Amino acid sequence: MSVTVSGQRFKWLPFPLLSCLVLSLSGCGDGGGGDQEAVAAIRNAEDAWGRGLEGLAPIQEGIDSPIPSVQIAAVRALGRLEDPEQIDGIATLLESPESEVRAEAVNALGQAVFASSVDPVADLLLEHLSREGNPDVRGVLGRTLGRIAYDDPDRIREAGRALVALTRETGGDAPLPSRLGAVMGRESLARINGEAAVSEEIVPRRGDLASYGRKTDDEDASRVRRVAIMALISVGGGGDDPLRSALEDSDPEVRRLAVSALGRGGSFPGGLDALRKALTDPVSRVRAQAVVSFANLAPVGDRCEGLLEAASD
Repeated sequence: MSVTVSGQRFKWLPFPLLSCLVLSLSGCGDGGGGDQEAVAAIRNAEDAWGRGLEGLAPIQEGIDSPIPSVQIAAVRALGRLEDPEQIDGIATLLESPESEVRAEAVNALGQAVFASSVDPVADLLLEHLSREGNPDVRGVLGRTLGRIAYDDPDRIREAGRALVALTRETGGDAPLPSRLGAVMGRESLARINGEAAVSEEIVPRRGDLASYGRKTDDEDASRVRRVAIMALISVGGGGDDPLRSALEDSDPEVRRLAVSALGRGGSFPGGLDALRKALTDPVSRVRAQAVVSFANLAPVGDRCEGLLEAASD
């Protein structure tokens, strides 16, 4: 049998054969169809917040599945329910042999306590950090420890110490995923927990991370420096040197963040000259931020000349 479309003649496949072809392209040839059905059922239960006809059964079955992709979908769904009663179910997957599953379980634990006490989850995360060896999972642990809202200042300090330790391994720098997760966690810890998070223990290792990899063009190293500068801005107490170094960084986003910090009062001797230099930065977004910071920081008598020059950019 055939069909003509726009003057072209095509063979028409019988529907069962056509269906099998389509399904095989989406993974049914290797048993993927059942996986997809399980993931679809999990997402339906998640969308219904566990109040559909099947309740949480598809998600709970997914947690017990031997298939990593199904487990990932299930544990992600449990986390998104933001229900502390699901902590135990999520925590079972911290023992998975698959690092991707463990990472998703860590993230889900952080989501599960979005609007409730974090103490049980903090205990789980800190204990797991002590025995987790995968750098990627350790990085997710760092981000999660930093983004939960602690009630107890002692807990904040405990998390801060753990995040500092996460940047080091056997006397040197930890692998990049761990280090980046730790720096991101410290920035979040200060931003979310405010004054309670400002202590020497959680200020990123002074200029170490703020200058990490400056002599290379490595994008991941640049990300570490960007987040380290953000963390220093959040917690304060980083001193002048990291900010001064950031103003000269090869990465334009690091320079922009440093210029922004100056405009918010992060001044030091020579700061106004640094902003004048930033007004001529080769990257436009740095110059644009320099205009804002210069307008905020410069004395009235010095302000107009610099801004008028910028107006001709």
